[in-house]
Amino acid sequence: MNDKKRFTLRLDEEEYKELFRIKGLIGAKTNTKAIQYLISHFVELNNRYIEEINKNAALKEKYRKQDHCVENLLKAFGALKELKCLEVILPEKEHVKK
Repeated sequence: MNDKKRFTLRLDEEEYKELFRIKGLIGAKTNTKAIQYLISHFVELNNRYIEEINKNAALKEKYRKQDHCVENLLKAFGALKELKCLEVILPEKEHVKK
């Protein structure tokens, strides 16, 4: 006995184009195979999606902190420039004898 269920799916033009694109990405030859793939891999795909969102959020926070550090560094350089009486003395290179 066949326990498969049937249903009708109506897609607009944009949705159909996306289904066609998905078929190409996963190597499915039919719309049915593409939809079956999406259903059977939904949990895995969703977990990957959530993982990427979390990575993106972590990177945004990292770069926000870096931007803040760079801003503070530039402010410090600006403050040092304003101290016109500040004399910078660089250490001399020592001559190494062999």
